Amino acid sequence: MNDNTTTERRESTRFLVEGNAIAVLGPLSEGLGQVIELSLSGFSFLYDGKEEVPAKMERDLTFFGFETICLGLVPMTTVSDQPVREDGATTVRRLGIRFDTLTPEQRAQLKRFIYDNAYIEVSDEG
Repeated sequence: MNDNTTTERRESTRFLVEGNAIAVLGPLSEGLGQVIELSLSGFSFLYDGKEEVPAKMERDLTFFGFETICLGLVPMTTVSDQPVREDGATTVRRLGIRFDTLTPEQRAQLKRFIYDNAYIEVSDEG
């Protein structure tokens, strides 16, 4: 895939997340990890896990950062799930998620969280 295709696919501006923002995919914290990038159309985070997550899922989603937001049930699609580091019993994976749909209230909460926790717009150009 070339850079133009990647850029055209992106629905929203992505931002790097400041500090130690955490994402929790519920209901029982089955996915817990450090948020790397965040946008209104999805996010990526690092988590400990040996197995890939489902391609389609609907999970309770909570972000912890300078403030906490609970988005409730969010339908989402896995766009990538790759091992980043393996050392014996532990595997750190990077998971990329695209939101399928967000309610207006969920979008408003997410905008506030991005404003409070993100600091650099990510460029697809190098």
